Amino acid sequence: MRFIRARSNILGPVCGLLVIGSGCSTAIEDTSQNAAPEQSNVANLGTPSRSDRAPAAENTKAEARGDEAPATAPPAGLYISEVAANFKGNAVSWIELVNTGTTAISLKDYKLRSGGRTANGTKKSSVTFTLPDKTIPAGGYLVIAGKASTFLKGASDSIYLLDANSYMPYWGASGFVELLEGGNTADFVRFGGDETAPTTAGAWPTSATDNVPVFVTPSNYGPSESIDPIDSYDQSIVRMSGAFTATKTKDDWTLVKFPTPGGKNDVAKDAVSSDNDGIPDSAKVEGGSFAGLNLYAMGARKGQRDLFIYVDYLTSDDPGITPRESSLTKVVSAFTGHGIHVHFDVGTLFANEFDTARYNLSGSSHALDYVKCTQLETSAVGAGCKNVYEYVSSSMTASRRAIFRYMLMGSSQLESGDGGSSGKAELPGNKFIVTMGNWGFKTDTEQRRLQLENDQASTIMHELGHTLSLRHGGFENRNQKPNYYSIMNYLYQLEGLPSNPRGMGPTERYYFRMNVYESRAVPGYPNANTYRRCDEPEGPCSAQFRMDYSDGSGQSLSENALREGAIIGRGRDGNAYGDWNLDGKAASSSYAQDVNLDGSRTAISDHDDWSSLILITGRSYTKPAAAQGSPKNQSARDEPFVMESLPPDTAPTLVHEEAPPASLLRQLAE
Repeated sequence: MRFIRARSNILGPVCGLLVIGSGCSTAIEDTSQNAAPEQSNVANLGTPSRSDRAPAAENTKAEARGDEAPATAPPAGLYISEVAANFKGNAVSWIELVNTGTTAISLKDYKLRSGGRTANGTKKSSVTFTLPDKTIPAGGYLVIAGKASTFLKGASDSIYLLDANSYMPYWGASGFVELLEGGNTADFVRFGGDETAPTTAGAWPTSATDNVPVFVTPSNYGPSESIDPIDSYDQSIVRMSGAFTATKTKDDWTLVKFPTPGGKNDVAKDAVSSDNDGIPDSAKVEGGSFAGLNLYAMGARKGQRDLFIYVDYLTSDDPGITPRESSLTKVVSAFTGHGIHVHFDVGTLFANEFDTARYNLSGSSHALDYVKCTQLETSAVGAGCKNVYEYVSSSMTASRRAIFRYMLMGSSQLESGDGGSSGKAELPGNKFIVTMGNWGFKTDTEQRRLQLENDQASTIMHELGHTLSLRHGGFENRNQKPNYYSIMNYLYQLEGLPSNPRGMGPTERYYFRMNVYESRAVPGYPNANTYRRCDEPEGPCSAQFRMDYSDGSGQSLSENALREGAIIGRGRDGNAYGDWNLDGKAASSSYAQDVNLDGSRTAISDHDDWSSLILITGRSYTKPAAAQGSPKNQSARDEPFVMESLPPDTAPTLVHEEAPPASLLRQLAE
């Protein structure tokens, strides 16, 4: 649901269906559960991440948002407080309700009416949906979305609707939403020229001259209002929290470019993200907030690009599954050197209290029950496996999903639970999984500890890179290009980037790959599978292990005329050479060889990863420019971003990592 407009350079945050999570600015209780919520120890930071946590205080300074105090407060009750745009018409729509009263409100007497759509695209102009028996406390919020997949699980602050005929709430460029109480109209809004009348006659203005809210077509506004049409997923209409009114006119509503699901509508309509990271500047200053979240306290600052990552992990004694603080710090350091500030949230794993330095931004535990198989799939998962999308829909709060990416430290992607692929990620997107369980990691020696720390860090950075739009060849899927000097490249993902790309370091990475992954003899190792990881210079057993994305400075290499003296196209130190034919000596003339083993001989190119990163959470509705082989900086993109609804027409692209060879896992276990 994010859309970057090149003409205005305004970035909107995402929040669509699958992103609706388990908690919002004020916790919403499910009457089917009797467990008493625990008190959060985090103040003024928004809601803790688990649905069984009590809400933390929110920042309510309207001056930081540009709100104005309402002239007359609306009567206490349940209201529609936000309606998301659904311009393309093939994702699933969502709305937000708010309880403005001082007592809790049960939904058992309420229904929702709107247009409807099935997963296969059948549409209906009006569908009445029964709401579950949930209780919204005073000041609480609830996000309602269509249940587009069985993986979507309702939580304390969200519900997913699907009626008996498989219809979900739906609207396109025009539509309406009505809240019914006891069969009568309790709240109503229509937009884009829709002419649907409220259920209760006289409850709402309906004539052509009445000022019923419209927010899509500019012609529906007076000539002096100059409001852009909703032509992307990055907008919504809201009742501003600091100026909430219920006058039954369009004056109640504000068209905003930063939806704030599951929390206060506290981002002004003219807000911008000057840092091109999708977070409004107003939420990066002291006293500001985003959907009630105090991002400033979490480390966001105006003038810096911020990247927030919410981390869940399975409870296990396997050291490969539990996040290591030192591994996260390595990732943070790699990005900081390029002007991007990464903020991990692993809850109470390293610190019991809120502590940005120890990666606790929520004050609650992010530990999940162990399962031997976790997969990231938009369709069916294997027997006995859990889907990452299932975790997401019940873990993060809705407000955080508009800002945070989601990372799950899982076990294995194999039904057997055996060690296999290191991870999987959306491309681009905001969800990824790291699965290094049963790889044989040990921590009883310094070298083994470093190997675990570095492997975990490099894999996190690799999978995160996919969500930021990077492929295994940067702008393309071609892998193992020696001159693509990036952690996204399998030559360097687990083995690291030598500090000197002009020396023999890249050649040593090539030797290791050929010997261990391809079972070939290489100089110094005449027998297959004998090159030890801890023998690699500045390798994974070393404190000098280095991670980075490429800056694109490497020259192209022609596989029809390889010159070993060129190494990887970044210059040459001393007698270094790229021994692509594995003969142990520098070739005096060029030769032809398929150096990256993709079955062809062509020119292989480096890629400027850093200038191509897409920090905005979400995934592209159309293929990103970087995937087309023509990378652009995100500020020049003009494509919408939409959150996961998971029907076939909107399912994200997923990148699955190859499993390491058994010889590599044996080394880890020895």
